[in-house]
Parts: sequence; C-alpha cells; structure tokens
Amino acid sequence: MTSTNQPYDSSMKALLKEDTAAHGELLLEYLQPVISMVVYLFKSDVVEPHLKEMSGDEELLNFRFRVVPLWTVDGRQFVEDHPSACTLYYLQ
Repeated sequence: MTSTNQPYDSSMKALLKEDTAAHGELLLEYLQPVISMVVYLFKSDVVEPHLKEMSGDEELLNFRFRVVPLWTVDGRQFVEDHPSACTLYYLQ
C-alpha cells in the first residue's frame, strides 16, 4: 500500500485519519455530500488537498478536501457575506 501524494507531517496525518473516518460516518448517516476542509489559521506551508492510496496499480482511496488559508481571505467581506458562519469554536 502506498500513497501517491506529498509526505505529510505527523499532525496532518492524524488530522486526515480523523477526517476520513468522520467523512465516512457522516456520509453513511445522512446520505448527503460531505465537504472536508483544512483551515490554516496562520501563514505556513499548505498541503496539496488530495490523498490517494494505491495498492500496485489499483486505486483504493481517493480523498480530496478543500484548503482555506485564512491569510488570503478578506475577513470583512466574509463576515458581510456569511454572518451566521462567524461562530468560533475552541479546538484543543
């Protein structure tokens, strides 16, 4: 089993592991599309939003997610466009 994407650090690997599991659970429970994303709070290297798992020539998993680097987003415009989306949650 190999991954064809760039190497991820340990925190990103843990995040992707949790997110793919949650993605599957939500999809099975609600039978609706699930949009996964990684939100970067601070300027840093941004990963390629793609995880592909291969076994030889066979593709086992193709997981794509959205990436939101907040330093590229106009916060004022976002608040004006999405006022109900501005609730902040504490992440540990």
